[in-house]
Amino acid sequence: MAVEGRREILVETDFLFGLNPEDRLHKYVIRLISLHKRKKLQCYLAGTALFEFRTVLYSHGLK
Repeated sequence: MAVEGRREILVETDFLFGLNPEDRLHKYVIRLISLHKRKKLQCYLAGTALFEFRTVLYSHGLK
């Protein structure tokens, strides 16, 4: 349940890749994190995001 004045979003795999400063979405991810820290936004990580993230990394030979 959202606290009044606070939006809720579900973040997925692109959010995790966006943590990389070289990713095209990095500036947006940093903005979302900033809003989350200031309690203006509640972020939830999709349950499948970590599995997909790991699968993509493994497919590129990264562990």
